[in-house]
Amino acid sequence: MAEARLSARGRSRAFSAIWLTDALRAVGPPLLFGLRLWASVCLALYVAFWLELDNAFWAANTAAIVCQPHLGARCVRAGTG
Repeated sequence: MAEARLSARGRSRAFSAIWLTDALRAVGPPLLFGLRLWASVCLALYVAFWLELDNAFWAANTAAIVCQPHLGARCVRAGTG
């Protein structure tokens, strides 16, 4: 009976590890995009404040607009494909 409980515990741990891995794979790309967006906006604001620009928020807006969810999406040439 104790062996049956141990194997059930092992199975539930394996199932939870698989579930966690699948969840992280699904959440990974949007989370990385969010972190990249946050870092670029913070860096743009830092540089704008360091340069003492009058309207520093425009730097943050520009960084947010230029940021794309897929790396290299800005570099695709129009008309190819």
